[in-house]
Amino acid sequence: MPFLSSSRSFAALLLGAVCAVCTVVLGACGEDESQRQAASGATPAARPTSESTPAAGRDSPEQPSNQAPAPASAQAAPSASAPIAPPSAAPQPSSASQPSSASQKVGHAPELVPTDVDYFHPDHQPGPDGRRPPQPEPAFGGRVIIRTDLMPPSLNYALDGAAVTRRILYEVHETLLAPDFESGELVPDLAERWDVEDTLILKPTGDGAEARRLVGVVAREGEEYVVRPVSALSSGPAGPAAWRVPAADVAALERGTVLTFHLRRDVRWHDGEPFDAADVGFSFSIYANPKVRCDNKRPNYAAVTACEVLDPHTVRFTLARAHFKALGNVADLFLMPAHRYDLSDPDHARFDPAYVAAKRAQDPQWRPTADEQAEYVNAHPANRAFVGLGPYRVTEWTQDYLEATRFDGYFAPERGGYLDTIRWRLITNDDTANEALLAGDIDFNERLTSEQYFGEFTQSEAFLARCYKGHLYADAYGFVAWNLTRPMFADVRVRRALGMLFDYEGVRANYYRGHAIQVTGVQPVASPAYDWSIVPLKFDPTAADALLTAAGWIDRDGDGVRDKDGKRFEFEIAINTGSRTSETLMARFQEELAKQGVRARVQAYDWSVFQERCVRREYDAAARGWVPPPEVDPDALWHSRWAGADVGASNFCGFADPEVDRLIDTGVRELDDARRYAIWRELGARIYAAQPYTFLFNPARKFAVSKALRGVQALRFDPNYQLRRWYYPKGTPGTRATRARAEPSGGESRDTSAGDR
Repeated sequence: MPFLSSSRSFAALLLGAVCAVCTVVLGACGEDESQRQAASGATPAARPTSESTPAAGRDSPEQPSNQAPAPASAQAAPSASAPIAPPSAAPQPSSASQPSSASQKVGHAPELVPTDVDYFHPDHQPGPDGRRPPQPEPAFGGRVIIRTDLMPPSLNYALDGAAVTRRILYEVHETLLAPDFESGELVPDLAERWDVEDTLILKPTGDGAEARRLVGVVAREGEEYVVRPVSALSSGPAGPAAWRVPAADVAALERGTVLTFHLRRDVRWHDGEPFDAADVGFSFSIYANPKVRCDNKRPNYAAVTACEVLDPHTVRFTLARAHFKALGNVADLFLMPAHRYDLSDPDHARFDPAYVAAKRAQDPQWRPTADEQAEYVNAHPANRAFVGLGPYRVTEWTQDYLEATRFDGYFAPERGGYLDTIRWRLITNDDTANEALLAGDIDFNERLTSEQYFGEFTQSEAFLARCYKGHLYADAYGFVAWNLTRPMFADVRVRRALGMLFDYEGVRANYYRGHAIQVTGVQPVASPAYDWSIVPLKFDPTAADALLTAAGWIDRDGDGVRDKDGKRFEFEIAINTGSRTSETLMARFQEELAKQGVRARVQAYDWSVFQERCVRREYDAAARGWVPPPEVDPDALWHSRWAGADVGASNFCGFADPEVDRLIDTGVRELDDARRYAIWRELGARIYAAQPYTFLFNPARKFAVSKALRGVQALRFDPNYQLRRWYYPKGTPGTRATRARAEPSGGESRDTSAGDR
């Protein structure tokens, strides 16, 4: 089925199967993983990483009784964003802001400590009457400097899916729809409204005729199905208000498979060009080009059979089958300016005349090929000299930092934030970052180690004079991935034995000070799909010895290292350079392995090399981390279709299991939450039993922030804070009462105040 456009035609796209990879990619295990992948009623809104479930139900021709049909137009305004109230038993930050120790019990989810606005700020603590003082009035202006320990190679999220990329994009870019940070519900963003329709597939009439498809909101009424098209887009200008179809004539019903987005007409790219449906169409088309380096994202759009640009402000996606994240995946499509990236765009020559001139000098009739288009996207300067749609635009990117300043042409200034400038400063060393925090060279360090959090650093006069600390449990966990293409890891007894040689309680007590949850599955611990009945592995060298011996790994030559078939049991554990947690935990793991005759060496690699080696299966074991959305689509992580090293997806263990495939295929098509959660729990139990990962911990995230900033709130979704909500109080030197600035867009105020360093 072709893409249709008022100005151009796109090639057809028909890929394999739907999946949604964990939205933020990768890092070191433990306290570092989230970074490496990973106010008041007037608070400006933005979005989290998560996707929401489609509004429509599914699956047999009968819709689940507990799900209403998709509304004819799902453009409801966002619900008011209420701050997350702290639990009644939460510790008060005035008593040293200690994280509640997450005592882990099988079958019980620990409290995850959500917080109110400025919950940990020393000037916002309850008085003798138990009430907190009112918040200061926000001012506009100033700059905030955020520490990052990883700088992405680009901001093209289709190509580079690290968590730090996504976190920067929250402020400099937008998507069609955006999940609300508190509720997770999808709300309008670049699309002012959207329609969700079903597809009713009729039985063929014979003579080789194709099955007829009717699109609309489908309901069962007695022995008939009633299809009510949302608009003329589905019924045609002279089409009926509804079709009635005998149930006997229906072959299948696919819920939520036609998604139509009606775009705002007042949106402009940071270069001043208007945003329209052609940009959406081109952004989607790259996933059909196998030479574009978007393999990690490609599975998310595999079931989309067509993207139709119906007019400059309307775009429609059609899916082959129902999927629980269909709407969320499409709404989260990374958008690129077609006038800069699309070699076929009529306006492209204005923005890269040298490229077009060079091609036409060689061939006056030149037309871009798919390979040329892929190469152009992969290496485009705008991947770094980013042109986005958000309230801040990238104005400077050096070896040491990336800076974005307020974009005065932003289409929704009321939710565009208070600050004039946001800088992400690269500091790889934790001690250096803390020195910068005390010196006032950064305002926020989202990763303190347990030693720093509980020790002298946060109790020093220098720290207390300028900063305060806080904590939360984010959706993040670490693990050791085993490359199952290596013969030594092919036996589940070996993988289980290796897992029994990790001292979970010792690490949890001594390294994390008790503030970490040992995880047993791929879903976040806060998700109803997480299975708390699974008993986690325990440190048990005796049982591990028995399993290794049963698998044939014994020390035959007395050199202290087990061997089998003439091969010693030795391997490499790859970690990301600069990850203190990975270094510490893997060193301890290495010691315990050696006691049982298993020789492991820990090798650090720069992030890009580390990632490439994992994706291409050029590793033995790897200490990593995921920062998943509230509900993980396990397809790209665990389905056998992504197990090959050549596909470049996130199943970098090479894991393949027919029963896991069946559960995934069933689960992604189940739109009833309760039934799908039950499937995911069954899936999680099977994966944990197979131990392709040694699952480690979800640690408390411990952070430090400047007291000068207000509006800081720990939120449910990654990155668990929202810079657009942060502000300097009224009266702070260098700030102003109104959003408008005296100087032109892109210029940075040089007031020596309000964080302007």
